[in-house]
Amino acid sequence: MRASSASSHRDFWHPSSPRCASACWPQPAEAAPTSGAGSQETKDGLKVAVTLEPTDWNYLRNPALTIRQLLMFNVLEPLLDKRVDGTLTPLLAESYTVSKDGLVYTFHIRKATFSNGAPVTADDVVYSLEQSRTTQLQDVSGRLKAVKEISKTGDQTVTVTLSTPSQRFLDAMSTDSGAVIPKGSASRLKTGPIGTGPFVFASWKHGAQVDFERNDHYWGQRPALRTITWRFIGDATTAVNALRAGDIDMIGGFWGSKAQTDSVVGKASGFAKNVIAGPTMVYISLNANDPVFADARVRRAIAFSLDRQAFIDGTNSSGSPTCVFVNPPNEPWKSDKCPYPHDPAKAKQLLTEAGRQGLTLNYTYLAGTEDGVAVVSQGLEQAGFKVKTQALQWPVYLDRVLTKGQYQFTHIAGPQQIDTWKCPGWFTHDCYPAMDALLARADRATNRTEWADLRRQSVELDAERAYLIPAWTTNVVDLYRKGLEGLKTYTVAGEADVRNVRWGTS
Repeated sequence: MRASSASSHRDFWHPSSPRCASACWPQPAEAAPTSGAGSQETKDGLKVAVTLEPTDWNYLRNPALTIRQLLMFNVLEPLLDKRVDGTLTPLLAESYTVSKDGLVYTFHIRKATFSNGAPVTADDVVYSLEQSRTTQLQDVSGRLKAVKEISKTGDQTVTVTLSTPSQRFLDAMSTDSGAVIPKGSASRLKTGPIGTGPFVFASWKHGAQVDFERNDHYWGQRPALRTITWRFIGDATTAVNALRAGDIDMIGGFWGSKAQTDSVVGKASGFAKNVIAGPTMVYISLNANDPVFADARVRRAIAFSLDRQAFIDGTNSSGSPTCVFVNPPNEPWKSDKCPYPHDPAKAKQLLTEAGRQGLTLNYTYLAGTEDGVAVVSQGLEQAGFKVKTQALQWPVYLDRVLTKGQYQFTHIAGPQQIDTWKCPGWFTHDCYPAMDALLARADRATNRTEWADLRRQSVELDAERAYLIPAWTTNVVDLYRKGLEGLKTYTVAGEADVRNVRWGTS
């Protein structure tokens, strides 16, 4: 099943998850505030705390989100860049053209050099794309399934031929699937890649930090920052104390509670926050193999019972309610449709019509997320369900729920897109040919507007079905020392993009 790939288990909502923002709990005890605001040591250096350290830096093999968080756009550059509205613009590719039938893409590679001084050639791009499309990591290779051939058609020109039109391929050229590394260098990615970005992966001190230095060979605008130190601090309170003491300048994707965030960014604190609608969605999943859910009225009753804002508030988290699976929410197919807003009376009515009043739901959940379970359970009980809960530790949850699909009802969070639930419906086991057909039509569209509209239709259709019930999108909250400017206000895939970050003159 789909869960057999390593990427399917990537960065779910569990207390040890990398960059889980403020959606993770239980939280550490609140630290006593300190008065010192601290100050940066230099005007061209930046020290950032991030959470879990990856085991290596091979983005082609390792699914850890921290790798993308630090490397993408800073060290590694894809061929294209994505703007806040979802439009694509050239990056390492100076320009590109598409044939009328949508099958042939021609990328003209700009005159650029890698951080080791070697020029970027078409051979490097062909090599990189071949590495991406053949890796076993489905988050990288899955976007390139339509690729039929990748060929060098000039010293700085690469042509990609598709077997069928694919907007997913074009979108992938703005992600790690389209990142470019020197020919033959994939075997050395574990210790840090050579890229074309504005920063060089300079050193890695295991268990402590990673150091980036400004890339003097960079083809584009020279970044204002000369050095970036990424420090691995797993405890939120420790990170807050380090920020207040001046040991760091920023906490990237703060993983503490909303209460901790609010305590740091008081009016006279000297700190501020940058809030981004992140690439992690919290959602409820119903197992379609359970015959009780074959009755749509039962599924809809569950969906109507969900108070999304109470879910967010009850977990002391930062996020935005959503009823459709659009992730992150700034995608061009975003939708405000909500077929099942919180309506306890409607939930109870549907359950009564189905003759299922008093139905017991077996709620399997990840240990450490009890606050969320309490909120969801309360809504279910108000609708007339009975709830039996079972907590599982992460290794058991991973095996039993996500891999073997042995559960009835659960909630979790992750960075997945709706495509993950095409037939056979990863760990929901739901197969919905109508949704799959819309997604396939969207991917084959040669017009980006048509593509976005078809994808919007597909997520709305899935929301109505209610085997997969979106709850809310978690916010990524960066806490930083005032005076820092140029922080990115949106995300493509969880990246901590510091290309334009600088210290102000004040």
